[in-house]
Amino acid sequence: MYIVQVAETECPLCRSSSETVDHLFLHCSWSWEVWSGCMQWWGVNSCPNNLIKDWIEGWNGLCPSMNRKGVWNILFFTVVWTIWEARNDLVFKAKEANISLSMDWVKFRVAWWFKTHGCGSEDALTLLLLDIKERCVDKDHKNKSRSGVWDPPVDDELLFNVDGAAKGNPGMSGVGGVLRDARGRILCLFSLFLGFRDSNSAEILAIHKACQLIASKPSLADRTVTLKLLLHGPRGSNSFADSLAKAGSRRQGDRIEWGDL
Repeated sequence: MYIVQVAETECPLCRSSSETVDHLFLHCSWSWEVWSGCMQWWGVNSCPNNLIKDWIEGWNGLCPSMNRKGVWNILFFTVVWTIWEARNDLVFKAKEANISLSMDWVKFRVAWWFKTHGCGSEDALTLLLLDIKERCVDKDHKNKSRSGVWDPPVDDELLFNVDGAAKGNPGMSGVGGVLRDARGRILCLFSLFLGFRDSNSAEILAIHKACQLIASKPSLADRTVTLKLLLHGPRGSNSFADSLAKAGSRRQGDRIEWGDL
């Protein structure tokens, strides 16, 4: 077992200040980047309180909508737990504290909590990298516009939504995709960093990567798989792949995950 050697009172995540409860969970630059990123899912910007107890007490007041209080409160404790886990993994396992990966874990844990406690829809686990504020909320979505709803494939077919994104044209780019069956189960997802490219190249490479992944699995050889790439207009039903591609453009380490085929 490897143990990171740091000064007894030094914060292992930023190594720039003494490790106290208030610093670790609130003022550490690494931890605050996780907080800021999660709050931005709701379009919320804030400055940290001096004390973590004040941050807890004022958290509800930052929620932008009453019907999102449930998931907002869960988010708070999920971020705290994820920061603590990242800190311990670094100290006791020498495991790199990766901000983008930690934020992915936050989304997964929020979705899992909702599914476990019966507060979310049956496909709650597909929130792994979805826009939580639009999907995991305390209200009925019967009136939600169909333009933002994922359309499942028919019968035994599979649908691979893919997308490419570039921050600028050209700029730092990434690709993403998610393979799902007719029930909405995630069979594969990827989020990869490409480097400096234009958006058109990124979209072509997203299709190429999806084809590579399909070809790598013999169990998919006899399945009908449709590739879907939205070239123009609002992302709508392709929003999951879009979010994976955008995450890829700033990702530190590629992400490819397979579900049960």
